[in-house]
Amino acid sequence: MCKVGQINLMYPFAKLNRKQALILLVIVGVITSALSLFATTDSWIGNWLINFSTGMFGATITFYLIDILIGEREREQEKRENDTRDARIRRENDEREARLRADAFERDERWKLDTKEREERFQKDEAERQKLFHAEMRSILERQDAENRQREIRLLIDQMRSRNPESSDTAIKQLGRLGVLHNGILNNENLAFAHFIGADLNNAHLVSVDFRGAIFRKVQAKEADLRGANFTNATLEHSTFNGASLQGAVLRHAIMENSGFAHVDFEGADLSHANIRNSFLQGATLRRAKLHKADLRGTDLTGAILEGAILHEAMIDETTTLPDGQKYQVKQKLDKFRIDLAPPVLPDFPQDT
Repeated sequence: MCKVGQINLMYPFAKLNRKQALILLVIVGVITSALSLFATTDSWIGNWLINFSTGMFGATITFYLIDILIGEREREQEKRENDTRDARIRRENDEREARLRADAFERDERWKLDTKEREERFQKDEAERQKLFHAEMRSILERQDAENRQREIRLLIDQMRSRNPESSDTAIKQLGRLGVLHNGILNNENLAFAHFIGADLNNAHLVSVDFRGAIFRKVQAKEADLRGANFTNATLEHSTFNGASLQGAVLRHAIMENSGFAHVDFEGADLSHANIRNSFLQGATLRRAKLHKADLRGTDLTGAILEGAILHEAMIDETTTLPDGQKYQVKQKLDKFRIDLAPPVLPDFPQDT
């Protein structure tokens, strides 16, 4: 290294790359070779030029070969570095994607767990509310005073509506299933579309209750007071209503198949278009009942009172058992049962003036 103040003769060549240095050697070799052609071989300058040009060409070839060797090694080294860098980038990308997938999976699992916990809490709270409601209802039923019990039942229903209307509606529709109507009084209530599956309605007082579209399946309603109740489009299947009172009840289009209605009082009831197939009406009172287009095939009417009943276009066949205990015969006269076969009289409507 030159000291400060001295001239560095190699500085102009320090920044040359291998290609530039090789070109410089070729140029110097060509120039010295050209000069040696004009110099005499017996002079020292001529011999020096010849030797120098020969050395320059040898140095050029050597430098070229070394450059090829070093360049090949550098290319291999660069390729290895590139491969290493690419592998590192791929590994980092794979690790990043794996972390993202793990984070997404963890988020999904956490969300599922939170959702499940919320659902479990909601179901638990709903079960607690229902349990409390049922307990309060049962405590009311243990009291002897029917009027106080009726009033407190209504008060409890109003309280449930103020807390949670949806839960209240569910509770009201489960009254029959819980058996709270057994010997109970719940007149003039709206229980349309309620489900009474396996309910105990024996001796219940359900006067003028709205049961439109309700489902009664495997229900016990013996001796129940159902006067004036509305069963339009209701389903009363595989149930027992023996001895119940259905005076003035509306059962239009009701499905009453495979059920027991022995000794039921249907006086003045409207059973138009009702499906009463394969049911038992032994000893039932159907005085002035409307059975217009009712389906009575397979029905047992042994001992039933049909005085004044309207059976216009009712479906009766040889599977129907008549009040005298005999099967119906085709074209058999039914006058002895004092049945009204005339079409039902429609109410008069005011004429436009």
